[in-house]
Amino acid sequence: MDPVGIITILSVALAIYALIPREQRLDLSLRISIVDRMVILASLIAIHYIIYYPVLFKLGYSFDLGSWRYGFTEETLTYLIFLALGIYVFTRIKTATVTRSNIRILGALFEALLFEKKYGELCILIERHLPALTKIENSRTIRNVIAEFLHPAIRLLVQLDQLDQNMEISWIEKHFYSEMKWASNIFKTRDAGKEFASELLRRTLTDKIFVQYISLSKPYLGTQILTLSHRFLIEEFLELYVFSLVENQNSVYYYELENTQSTQGSSRYILSENNKLLYFLFHDIKVGEKLAIYKPVGDKVCEIIEYDKNLVQRYNEPLGIYYEKMRSRCPIYTSIHFFEVMIIESMHQGIRWHMWLYYFPTFLDKILSNLKPTEDVDFESEFPTPFHYLIYHLISVILNWLEEFSSVKNKAPLIMENEALVHDNGSIVKSAVLAIGGMTH
Repeated sequence: MDPVGIITILSVALAIYALIPREQRLDLSLRISIVDRMVILASLIAIHYIIYYPVLFKLGYSFDLGSWRYGFTEETLTYLIFLALGIYVFTRIKTATVTRSNIRILGALFEALLFEKKYGELCILIERHLPALTKIENSRTIRNVIAEFLHPAIRLLVQLDQLDQNMEISWIEKHFYSEMKWASNIFKTRDAGKEFASELLRRTLTDKIFVQYISLSKPYLGTQILTLSHRFLIEEFLELYVFSLVENQNSVYYYELENTQSTQGSSRYILSENNKLLYFLFHDIKVGEKLAIYKPVGDKVCEIIEYDKNLVQRYNEPLGIYYEKMRSRCPIYTSIHFFEVMIIESMHQGIRWHMWLYYFPTFLDKILSNLKPTEDVDFESEFPTPFHYLIYHLISVILNWLEEFSSVKNKAPLIMENEALVHDNGSIVKSAVLAIGGMTH
C-alpha cells in the first residue's frame, strides 16, 4: 500500500467523521478509549515508519529490523497492519463498555438524545450500557472500601460509655475509636463516577415522555430497568411506567391481561412466558411484592375514577356494548383483573402480606361517589350501567379469592392469627374477608 492509498483512506475516514451527527460522534468517542487511541496512533506511526524507512535510514534515525522475511514487502506489511487495526477497532467498538473514565461522554450522549427526542437510539444505548451503569453506581472505590473497613462500628455509644454488654465490639474499636475514625477519614474520598452514574440514571429514567415511549415501544426494556437495586429510582420509574401502561389502551398491559384467562383447574391463572410483563411480576410473586406493584396500579385506577370526567360520564350511561366490546380496554376492569391474578398467585406462593387488596374497597368507594346514572338508564337490567357491572365484578373477584383458599396446597401462610375484627396484614384470606365485609356495608 503506497502513501496515496493511505492518504485516501485517512481522508475518507475524516470526511465520514465530519459528516456523522454529533450523537454518533459521542457514541464513537464512548467506544474508543485512551488505550485504543494509543493503539491507533502506534499503528499509524509504524506504517509511516515503514514507508519512510529509506529516508530515516539515510538520516540515521532508523532501527535495523533486519531483512524482509516470509515474502513480506513494504506494501504487504502496511496492508496487514491496516487490516489488523481495522479488526481491532471493529472489535473494540462492538465490545466497549462504560467505565468511570468515559461515563461523562455517555452522559452527554444521553442528554443529546433526550433533547433531540431520539428515544429509539436512547433505548438501544440504555439496553446496552445499563448493566455497566448500575455496576458503577453500586461499586465502591478501593479507598472507600478501606475507609469503611477502618471506620469504627460504634460511635456515640463509645463516647457516652453506654455500650450494651451483649454487643460484640472489638478491643481496638473500643480503645482506639478516635484514631480509627481519623484513619478512615484520611482514606475516604468522593466518588464522582458513582455520583454521576446515579444522577445520569435518575435524569434519564424519570423523564416522563421518555418513560412513556419505553412503556409503549419497548415495554420489556422496562422490566430490565426494574431489576435495578436503587430502590428510590425504581419507585420513581415504576410509577411513570405503570401509569403510562394503564393510560394507553394499546399497551402490553391490556394485551397481556386480556390474554391471561385460562386457568389450571381452580381459579389460578396460567402465566404464559410469552406475556413477559405479567410473567416477570408474578411467576415469582416476590418480585411483584418487592416492587410494590400494586401501588402504582391502584393509585392510577383511583385517579381515573376520580378525575376522568369522560369515563365517569360514559360509565353512568346504559351498559350498551361495554361488556362485549369495551370491557377488555377498560382501565378499571383490566386493573381489577390484574389484582385478581396477583392475589391468587400470592396465595399459592405463600406470601404473608395482603398485597394491598384493600384497594378494592377504595375502588368501590370512589365508584359510589361518582355513581349518578343518567335518565335513560334501565334499572330493571342486571347491570344498568358499566359502574354497576364493575361493582359486581369487584365483589365477585373477592369471592373467588375466598373460594380459591380450598385449592391452595400450603395453607399455613394464609391462616389468620385470630378471629377478631382487626387487621391481620399477614393473612390474605382474613384481609379479603374484612374487605368484602366493609364493601358490603
